[in-house]
Amino acid sequence: MNSTNDLKKLQVEDLIALMADQSQEPHRRDRIFCEFYYRFINYGFSVARNSMATKQLFDEDECTVIVHNCFLAVNEKAGVFKAAPEGKSEKEKHKRVLGWIATIIRNGVKQYVINQDKLKNKTIFAESPDDYRKVVEPINDEEEVNLPPNAYMLQLKEAISHLNPVHWEITATYLCWEDENGDIPPDILARMNRKYRLLPKYAGKITNRTIEKLFKLNPLPDTPHTNEVETAKERREKIRAVGKDLPPIDWEDFPGNTGTS
Repeated sequence: MNSTNDLKKLQVEDLIALMADQSQEPHRRDRIFCEFYYRFINYGFSVARNSMATKQLFDEDECTVIVHNCFLAVNEKAGVFKAAPEGKSEKEKHKRVLGWIATIIRNGVKQYVINQDKLKNKTIFAESPDDYRKVVEPINDEEEVNLPPNAYMLQLKEAISHLNPVHWEITATYLCWEDENGDIPPDILARMNRKYRLLPKYAGKITNRTIEKLFKLNPLPDTPHTNEVETAKERREKIRAVGKDLPPIDWEDFPGNTGTS
């Protein structure tokens, strides 16, 4: 099995097993990694943007650096990936891989923030890679240790479960890609409009209405400010944070074909 077409036919766990095989020629390993990369890169950017937004990071160049570094980490850690138990469907295996990628990327965002804070306070004159590693830490694939959600966030999750599923998918997608100006990439908007058969401005309107509905049911706890703009931003960040903890939406080939069908 040497051609690119053959690799495209592989199920995702078989592809990861090939990525983990260190005995292959370098050009062959590069080809295998490229196949995995192109299947999941759109999903990787989606997770990274969502995670970065919760930390008030919106720079696309930073996002690109994080995602590419994380995919290199995925390639290096292919040998420790835990395959799904025997008998699981390909759809379940696929979701397991998505969860693994998401964990590495969220940890990558977290570590990026930590490293940036370190670099602000120390100039590195690195004569070797070891000098650099003393200051910055590598990306790991261990599950994040999260604090238990507070009562308000649990109420918000409960409210989301009662929304129109299509409206929640549109809202979750919009918030995932939204930049600091409230815009999303034109190609993503075009895909969303095609998928849900929306007029150009409807996705943003549905998102705003869905957020308004959620917070009518669950008003924000008392805050020291009354600025409406800040309150609106806080609402969106809370929904992003809740969306991060919910199971991934099964978009099938949206926002990108993962090649596992």
